[in-house]
Amino acid sequence: MGNLRFVALILFPFVFSACGSGLATSYGEEKERARASSLAGVIDFADGSQMNLGQQTDPVVLMFATYTCISCKEEAFKMVEFFRSKGGLPANAKIVTVLAGSGFSSAEKWKNKVCEDESTPCVTWPVGVNDDNSLFNTYCPDHLTPCVLTHNLSRAPTLIQRTGHVAIEDLEKETGPWLY
Repeated sequence: MGNLRFVALILFPFVFSACGSGLATSYGEEKERARASSLAGVIDFADGSQMNLGQQTDPVVLMFATYTCISCKEEAFKMVEFFRSKGGLPANAKIVTVLAGSGFSSAEKWKNKVCEDESTPCVTWPVGVNDDNSLFNTYCPDHLTPCVLTHNLSRAPTLIQRTGHVAIEDLEKETGPWLY
């Protein structure tokens, strides 16, 4: 039992240092910052496809997460429940999770990890990676997760970054009404 406590004390700061539920920022705190007028960068997916952020014409919601972030899992689960209640993902907005510091196998496992039943994926939106973490470093300079960005070219071309809990309704307000 003593060894377990020692391991927990050693690992606690590392597991939660990048997670929004950590000590640096309270889980409920929201930070909004206008970051840039456009998205740039590439997200890679396990199937070999890529998303070039600079070429997106639909509103985009990016959720940066880490594999071990508990509050990221909670935020994603809220999104899963919301999209289930709507019958699927919005047709006019792109929802994407980018796992910081992870590879493709972790991205696929994370889709299952969000729900308690890890045998079937419950996350139905794309989960990708950015090998060099350049997107996370650029758009989430505090290095806290979850870090959620919204971008909508048809409205004010401003990128809004939030850390911590984000209401889905607020995301929809920022990107425009979602169609199902």
